[in-house]
Amino acid sequence: QANCDEVNAETVSTALAIAAVITWFGEKIGGQAAALPLATALTILFTTIFPSVAKSLSCTGETLGTSLLYIFFATAGAPGLSIADSVKKSFFPVGIFLGMLYGIHGLVLISVRK
Repeated sequence: QANCDEVNAETVSTALAIAAVITWFGEKIGGQAAALPLATALTILFTTIFPSVAKSLSCTGETLGTSLLYIFFATAGAPGLSIADSVKKSFFPVGIFLGMLYGIHGLVLISVRK
């Protein structure tokens, strides 16, 4: 685990810039429907190619992620039962992505166990 005293303006700016670029590519390549699974795949690709950068930003990412998760849960019920168009459009691609993710993960666990 990296030293979590390293959360500062530089690491926050770097993490947000990387996230913005990955999100932009996800939307440009995948469109509105496939932006989320593609951005997730691009994030995994980034951390695989640049593990030292990802490790240096791990504490910052954890801090930002936890903060944004709290904001999400605090505001999740605000719009009531209406679901945004982006969520409706991405339901099928995200479902396929998650099915593949858990399926491949399960197969790896089963194959390693043998």
